[in-house]
Amino acid sequence: MVKTGSAPAAPGALPLIGHAGRLARDRLGFLEDLRALGPVVRIRLGRTPVYVVNSPDLVQRMLVAGNGVEFDKGGPFFDQATQLVGNGLSTAPAGPHRPMRALLRPVFARHQLPRHTERFRDCALEVSSAWVPGQVIDAYTEMKRLAVAVLARTLFLAPEDRQAVEGVVGIAAGCGGVQPWHVPARRRARRTALCESRSSASR
Repeated sequence: MVKTGSAPAAPGALPLIGHAGRLARDRLGFLEDLRALGPVVRIRLGRTPVYVVNSPDLVQRMLVAGNGVEFDKGGPFFDQATQLVGNGLSTAPAGPHRPMRALLRPVFARHQLPRHTERFRDCALEVSSAWVPGQVIDAYTEMKRLAVAVLARTLFLAPEDRQAVEGVVGIAAGCGGVQPWHVPARRRARRTALCESRSSASR
């Protein structure tokens, strides 16, 4: 078992922000580089230490084999997530999580899988049917719209739930479609446009 105290620290942490800049610029590349440092690696997001687990065996033990005894949810991230979305399946610690999981198990029974596959296909067709050749789309927003639609239509099965499902999909599609690393580029473009307009006005 790897102890967090012996986990190596990833190089390249900057004052104040730690590794947050690298993670924002190249999320996948940064995580790939961490794999070479060991099964558990310590990074820093701001002043907060974060442990990245690279070993498949450790991940399996954390998520499945530990069964909430060795490892459980908690900490600032889950505290804030619980305030935002409530104490649901994705945020609840092991104790409340087990009865919630039991309630949802029939929805994911083997005989339900063909029906779910049809819903996945229908949702994908609905989302992609709005696209036109040559159109530039915000992939983050579109994939979020698809994921929420699939989840909602899988869990809410009654016909009268359709309106609630559409409301959830509409709200999710309108939230947070711009990633933080897009902002500087937009600011530069806005400054460039402003300079050009001022230059044109002075002529």
